[in-house]
Amino acid sequence: MVLAEGGPSGMAEPLLAVILLFSTLASVPLAAFAMLAYRRRRSTPYLFVAIGFVLFLLKSVVGGATILSGVSTEIHHFVEHGFDFLIAAFLLAAVYVSRRANTLDLFAIDDPED
Repeated sequence: MVLAEGGPSGMAEPLLAVILLFSTLASVPLAAFAMLAYRRRRSTPYLFVAIGFVLFLLKSVVGGATILSGVSTEIHHFVEHGFDFLIAAFLLAAVYVSRRANTLDLFAIDDPED
């Protein structure tokens, strides 16, 4: 495994790879369950939470790509901090919208089977 220039080296490299692997393995089912919950509930707060979990998964993917030298360190930091901002924004929006769920449901999709 080769780290991108300017990345961690020595003993940190294998540990970082293991952490990213476990992070990705944990993020995949969380994102999948969040998307299934949105599919079942079809409400805006569930959509925003699902997007947040998908962004967590994408953070792991970007981290892995950085370790494998597919993404530069500068791009990695820009993307990861951007994802952090978006995760916080979507989770705060989910809380805000859930408090107004009876009057605001921006992205709900009517299911013709119901």
